[in-house]
Amino acid sequence: LYNKDYVVAKEQKIPMHFVASSESKFAHCKGLSIKDIIGEPFVLTEYGQGYRRVFDRELAKKSLEITPVLEIGRTDIITSVIMENDMISFLPDFVTDELITEGKLCHLDVVDMNIDIWKQLIYHKNKWLSKSMKTFIEYIKTHEFTNWFYKRKPVTASRLQALHLFLVFVNLHREFRSKAEGIFEDGYFGKALI
Repeated sequence: LYNKDYVVAKEQKIPMHFVASSESKFAHCKGLSIKDIIGEPFVLTEYGQGYRRVFDRELAKKSLEITPVLEIGRTDIITSVIMENDMISFLPDFVTDELITEGKLCHLDVVDMNIDIWKQLIYHKNKWLSKSMKTFIEYIKTHEFTNWFYKRKPVTASRLQALHLFLVFVNLHREFRSKAEGIFEDGYFGKALI
């Protein structure tokens, strides 16, 4: 998301791949084209949402379309379905890495569909940031961005402290907002925290 009203505090590219069961007939094929797999049954995230929207746009550029057999927002269900069936999906690596490592899923070597998505930490440039929120943003930038999706980190005292600061901020925000109702226009402090 790039907008003159937002500050991008940090961003990171997120790799995506076509994935299938490790037993798929495409599991060991090299140099596949999207046209090789387009007729296969697909399980995808919901139409128009996030990376699905980017995926559909790239297909349209090639005058292609996929009608999935199932559209669902929960990627854990998508991975379960494709592990047990001869189906394909298109998902970010952070969703599938563990299952790829365990040998339950595999990346398909589709060479003509390279899609980049980005993880971004953004905030509104005209909104007040408390000390707690600034601390939280810095924590996320330094501790959670580098390989955050790829490595589950143990809960440490510093991570708990940052989470606690954020939750304190959210509670103070809610309390202040309820007291200041009518003074500021609705949504002034950002609806993401409510």
